Formats: sequence, C-alpha cells, structure tokens
Amino acid sequence: MEECISVIIPVYNGAQQLPRCLDSVCAQTHAALEILLVDDGSTDGTAEVCARYARRDGRIRVIRQENQGPSGARNRGLEEAAGELVAFVDSDDWLEPDALACALAQLKQAQADVVLWCYCREYPSGSRPVQPLGAQGQIWRGGQTAQLFQRLLGPVGAQLRRPQEVDSLAAVWGKLYRRQAVDGVRFVDTRLIGTEDALFNLEVFRGIDCAVYLPQTFYHYEKGGADSFTHRYKPELVERWGELYRRMAALAAQAGGGAELEQALQNRIALGLIGLGLNLAEDDGMSWGEKGQALKGILALPRYRKALAQLPLGQLPVPWWVFFVLGRLRWRWSMLAMLQLMNLLRR
Repeated sequence: MEECISVIIPVYNGAQQLPRCLDSVCAQTHAALEILLVDDGSTDGTAEVCARYARRDGRIRVIRQENQGPSGARNRGLEEAAGELVAFVDSDDWLEPDALACALAQLKQAQADVVLWCYCREYPSGSRPVQPLGAQGQIWRGGQTAQLFQRLLGPVGAQLRRPQEVDSLAAVWGKLYRRQAVDGVRFVDTRLIGTEDALFNLEVFRGIDCAVYLPQTFYHYEKGGADSFTHRYKPELVERWGELYRRMAALAAQAGGGAELEQALQNRIALGLIGLGLNLAEDDGMSWGEKGQALKGILALPRYRKALAQLPLGQLPVPWWVFFVLGRLRWRWSMLAMLQLMNLLRR
C-alpha cells in the first residue's frame, strides 16, 4: 500500500491563482494524497473554488477558519494531517507532475527524514532556476545534518558568495517531510517574527538523522503578481526580525552553539539589511529624506552594528562588498542610492 502524503495548502483570497496550484497537485503521479485546503478566512471567491475542486476530487478536504495568517493556516493543516508524510504548497505556486513521487522514492531509498529539491522563481519576463545547494545531489547522515542546520541559520565562508540567496533553503515548500520529523513543531506567528519558514525548518533540522537533496526542479514559485513592486515600507519588520534572531540564537544554543553557528547568525543579521533596505526602496510613497532617516535608524541598532563589524567581506561579490562597507561606515545616502538602483533593476 502506498504511503499517504498530506499536502497542506493555505489560501487567503487566492481565487485566481488557486486552480493552477490545485491542478498541479491533483495531477501528481503519486496518487495517495490527502490534500488539505486551509481557507484562512478568504473574502473573495476562494471558497467557491475550494468547493468546486473538492466535489471533483475526493482527496481534497476543505478546512475553513477565521483569518489567522499563514502560520495559523499551516498549523491547522498540521493538526488535521493524517498522512505518513507532509508537504507544503503555497496557493499561487505549482508542482511538476512527478515531484512528490520522485521525492518519496528518494526518501525511501535513503531512509531519510526530509527530501529537498530545486525550484524556479517565476516572473512575467521568464523563469529563474534556483539550486539552493548546487547542481549535484547530496545526502547527509548523522552528524552531517548539522551542516544543513548551520546553512539554515546563516551562510559562512564560500556560502557568502551569493548573499542574495541567504534564504533560498528556508522555505517549507520544496520539501517532503516524514511525519515524525515535524511532530511537535509548529509555525510561529509572522506578526511576532516577520517570516516563519526558517525558524520552522531550524527546529525540524535540529532533530533529523538523514536528509536528501535533489538537483531537479520540481517547484514553481510565483514572483510576478501584479502588485509585486508596489509594497509599502514595513517598519515593524525591524523589531520582528529582531525577535526572529533571538529565537534563532536560542535554537543554535540548544544545538550546541559554537563559533561557527554564532558567525552564521551574525552573517544572517548583516545580510538582512538587504531585505530591509529593499523594502524601503520599494515604497514609492516615501520621500528620499524619509527613507534616509529610516535607514539611519536601522544602522544605529547595536545588532546591525555588531553584525556588520563581524561580516567577512572577502567572500562577497564586489557590489555587495561595497554595500556592506558603506553599511559599516553608516553612509546611508550611498547605500540608499544602491538600493534604489537594485529596485529599478528588479522591476
């Protein structure tokens, strides 16, 4: 009898993109699926889309709840899941048809706890493949899994050569988990920590015995929505990420601590300035002066001053070397100019 995979899909006001996602999940060549659609209080036509697909495919179960955010929706899915394995898919993304079958085959062969694979970032202008751990398959057993824990915590050494990919491994989608690996692990509300995936995976990877990485691209991550570059600046992210870093430090201590893990976390904190800075640059409603004042406040925080002082600059590409040297000097206007240029190039 085939092992059942519980596929957890949180959705909020996703009526337009959800059919593509569900079509890809329902078409998986591994047929033993439990598809949990967690409608997180949608107010558009999402409920109708969910009901239509549930009538069409008996493997789909719709769970409707008041809005609790993505963390709450995923936690509800974990509570309801009955499969021996768990996978997450976001409602605006989609899978290749053989994604779960290939991952399950590798998980069984290696007797692994988690299987990871590659993905594509999908933009209106085209696809950008991402190979978080390179072009070769890998297996980690026993104490080797500590390498993955470190990479999730933050990059060190040669891993700093692609600073923009600091979180390419962090997402919970693009992975197949054995149920025992996630039992007792839950997502922390994004209103507390800003982003939940990395912390969840750190807890999971701290307790596993074997992980497998597949270099094949099985997941498509939608990055090209109509509002992709119309975000407002979120000053609350600064404190929320501070809480995220505090929780990461606690998990690192539980994992045994040490100089390498401390450096990994400090590097993550320093590289976090990229995300905060781009969030500033994206806001077309703020004046240049307002953006400069906000960046000045961020750079004055002790945690960023410490992280920038400890960041090994030698491994960074030249543009990022310049950016972080400017950060050490607290030359906010020059940093802001670079961020504005990066944002224009992203558009």
